[in-house]
Order: sequence, then C-alpha cells, then structure tokens
Amino acid sequence: MLRDIINAVLGVIIGVILGDPLKEAWGKFVKYMKRLLAKPKTIKDPSYFTIGNETTSFIVCDGDGVMTYSPENIETRVNNHAVELPSDLKILRREIEKAEDAKKQRGESYSWNGPLLSLEKYSILRTKVNEDMKVIFSFVPSDYYTFKALNMNLDKQLPSGYTIREKYLAGNTVRQPIPALANGVGVAITVITSDNYVILTKRSPESGVRPNELDISVVEAIHPSHDRKAVGQGPDLFNTAVRGAEEELGVVIPRENIKFLGFGVDEQYYQWNIIGIAHCKEKAEEIMKQRSRGIPGKWEMEQILFIPFKIRDVLYTIKNEKMWSTAKVALYWSLVFEYTKRGVDKEAEKLFK
Repeated sequence: MLRDIINAVLGVIIGVILGDPLKEAWGKFVKYMKRLLAKPKTIKDPSYFTIGNETTSFIVCDGDGVMTYSPENIETRVNNHAVELPSDLKILRREIEKAEDAKKQRGESYSWNGPLLSLEKYSILRTKVNEDMKVIFSFVPSDYYTFKALNMNLDKQLPSGYTIREKYLAGNTVRQPIPALANGVGVAITVITSDNYVILTKRSPESGVRPNELDISVVEAIHPSHDRKAVGQGPDLFNTAVRGAEEELGVVIPRENIKFLGFGVDEQYYQWNIIGIAHCKEKAEEIMKQRSRGIPGKWEMEQILFIPFKIRDVLYTIKNEKMWSTAKVALYWSLVFEYTKRGVDKEAEKLFK
C-alpha cells in the first residue's frame, strides 16, 4: 500500500512538472486514495424478524412457516430444581407478591400466582432421513409473580443504576436462555375458522399482560400439570394448544389440526413462544354464539374479531394494528404455511413501502 501511495504522489509531481493541470492531477489522486482506503461495504444479517420495512422485536430460533414439527419431534423435559433469583430480582418479586396480597385483602381484583415454566435450554436438531425439524426443550419451574415482576419490568432501574435488561440480558441470551428471566414459556396459535377467517382477540383492561392490545387467537402459557404428557414429566405442547383454544375461544381443536411452525423469543418481554396454526370446524358466527354462552377465559378477552384469512387482509392488519411482535410473526408464518412464502413476500413488498 505504501508503494502505491508513493507512486501516486510522484505521479502528481511529475504531472505538474510536465505541465499537466494541477487540478486534474489532484482530482485523480484524491479519487485513487478514496478507493484505496475505503472500507469494504458489508451487509449485516438482521437478528430481528423483519417484514417489509418493519423490524419487530422477535428473534427466530427455528422455523420459517413452511416446515412443521411432528409430535414425535418435540421433546420436553422438566428439571425440578428452583431457579435462584439474584437478590435485586428477589426484591422485585416480593414487592409484587405483597402488592397482590394487599389487593386480595381489600377485596379488589388481584393476580393469583399460578405455576409456569421457564426455559433452561433448547437443542435444535434435524431427523436423519428427511431432515425434518426436531427440538428438545428443557424447562425449570417458575410462577406468574416472577413473570409479572421481571418480564413486565425489564426496563425498570435497579439499585445498581442499570435496568434489568441492561444488567441481565446484555449479550447473546438467545442461544443460551437466562432461566431467571425466560419465564412463562407458551404457545402462540392462529386459529382459522371453517369459513376462512382468522380469529383475533382484544385483551381486556384487567389482563395482567398487554391490556387492551390486539392479539392472535390463542396465547397460552404452558401449565406444568394440566399440560403434562401421558408418559414422563415434561409437558405436551399440543395439550397446551388444545386447552388454550377451549378456554379462550370455546372451541375444541383436534390435535392433528395443530401445526407447530417454529419458535423464538420476543425481546420486548424476553418471552419465549412456540408458534403454530390450527383449523377449527366452527364458523365465525358459531364461535361468537359459543362465547356469548360463556367460556372459562372470557374475562381475559374484551372481544374477539374475525378478519378474512387472505394475504392482503392479514398483511394489512400486521402493518396497521398495534400488536406485539410475536403476534405479527405468527400471522405471517400462518400465511406462508397456507399460501407459500413467495406469494406472501410478493404482496408484502407492495404493502410495506
């Protein structure tokens, strides 16, 4: 490089001596130096799920909306050892516990502390013959108060001056989950009616998580005992999806109608979900009537809405409605599963400008 620079300088000097215009020589020298010293342009691989020109807070770990996990290729384990929270996080959890207990004593609406699971680790695999998707999840026990105290307050400042996010989620917390914060692992399912509508829900003001927001059909945390496999300690994620649809929508979805498309983490809440799509036998009007007669989880949903399950209608909803990133990924993957990735992306290019 030094030799090239010297040659360029000499070229300028000689050009001047020989009568070449100084301006022209200097211009050539400057252009040459810019090319010589310019850094190569690089295109970074985006970590966050992006659709059109919109970047979400969701990071895909496995899946693309095309391939699916068959039931035998989802393995779950529960290691029954409690996660020891750091002292500053313990204080936050105790504050939530005291606040909810005080509400209970005053006869006010309060959140009860149900059992949850936290993600300890996962392994992404492929089958030998067909290279089908396969995954192993390892969970540890957690509870709702831990989720509410920590995951809903990731940007809360700690006594150290750092936020929870800054102190505990800096670095690569996707490949290696942080069990103290990976609370409330669940399933996120888009349900399609027999008359081809996708069901959306609006969360109630009393909902402990994302009140008043638009969401997909079913978002259900894995329950350690209700969703247990017939054999073994781990949960059956298909049981979680079936239970969630019955509690939140009042519909019974056969296990074989549920397709899990992948999983990842929404870094807004550091919440991990396995995303899927399911078809139910009911029409939109039947589901509305069923809801009017009462369902177990009705209090969590202000209302349910139905939009045509067509590419443009769903993409328009993703673009214009306020919803968390997990819901947007679930809707996009559901479209891809039904209509092909090329068709969905082609329409998205037109709409997301």
